[in-house]
Amino acid sequence: MLIGEHKLKKILDRVMHQARAVIDYKENGMGDAVLLCHRSIIISGTGTSGKGYGAWAKIHLEGVGTVGVMSIHAPTKRRLRRDAWRWVREVTETGKWIICGDFNMVEYPEDTIGPSPLMEEHKRRCWDLVVGSGDLVDARLCASEAKGPHFTRQAWYGERFDQSRLDRFYITERGEWIHHIKKVEHQGARTLSDHIPIKLEVVFRADRSTRRRKRSYFKMDERLLRREGVMEKIKKAWESHPYWARDRRKRWGLALGRLRDILMEEKAELTPGPAPEWLSDTGCEIAAPGRPFIYLGVQTSSPIDERAITESIVQKMMKKLNHWSNKLLSWPARTILLKHVLAATPLYQLMSVGLCRDGIEDLERLCRTFLWGWNEDGGAKTSLVA
Repeated sequence: MLIGEHKLKKILDRVMHQARAVIDYKENGMGDAVLLCHRSIIISGTGTSGKGYGAWAKIHLEGVGTVGVMSIHAPTKRRLRRDAWRWVREVTETGKWIICGDFNMVEYPEDTIGPSPLMEEHKRRCWDLVVGSGDLVDARLCASEAKGPHFTRQAWYGERFDQSRLDRFYITERGEWIHHIKKVEHQGARTLSDHIPIKLEVVFRADRSTRRRKRSYFKMDERLLRREGVMEKIKKAWESHPYWARDRRKRWGLALGRLRDILMEEKAELTPGPAPEWLSDTGCEIAAPGRPFIYLGVQTSSPIDERAITESIVQKMMKKLNHWSNKLLSWPARTILLKHVLAATPLYQLMSVGLCRDGIEDLERLCRTFLWGWNEDGGAKTSLVA
């Protein structure tokens, strides 16, 4: 548990008997950072900046090894911020690290609405040194799921209301464990602070090694394609895919798979702006901040609403079957008709999004009812196959 400042001091006093704390006391009026670790966790080392920048601890996880966890409360003054980034760069230079806290600045314009401090040029240079030396990435951009409100802080500045994402998780790319991050969740409940809590979840197997328990789906973030050379690779892959393929579904599936592999490999970021001419041929559109990214009619940005997609498939099948009166169709005719309706379901949509259990049961119930028909009182007949 990482706590910046002492706005939650009363709660902190209550949980101190269940955890061990690493506290970096404040200086020059700055808030201090607190790192709480449960007593069952094995801690191999701790440290602080000594000036209120942050506190860190190295913990041991079975199947992963030693991982460093750091709590940050970034200062607002330029000189102090430069010292804080230098300290972070020195501490996280080697090993695996999870960094979380209040950074008191945002990296991108879409992360703020109001007068929050946007990262200026000199701040960007200092921060790039920290990110480059530690191979740090924003956990919300690489997690399988990103739940909760986008902004983590809300406050009034005079007559203006400010919303910004000041609190973030950063994780080093060293080792494969970063690819097993399951979820980053922003808790939208009302708290004692003007910041909302954020939670990071990593999936472990029974033997405590990192592996996803279920299939992870490609997530198109709104900030993609910032790194050099990504657009050229995507264009080259799109122009070289076989247009001569007879099966259109195979052609689109091949193109989608190659584009997905390139984007996942580069881990680039999307810059909203004018789209290239060839992008319209792919069926893609660059989504504005807050809007889902649609590819071939499938929502590929996070979070994916599986229930809504499943309901749309059920409604399409119901509309097709309602055009037929099963009283005038024989049992073999109904079987053939059901096969054709199921074959017309978009395969790329079913491959991109996993259907929820309720949706699968609705599809089965719809097919059984159409196949076996209704009783005289209007109820569905009992099927011979359960």
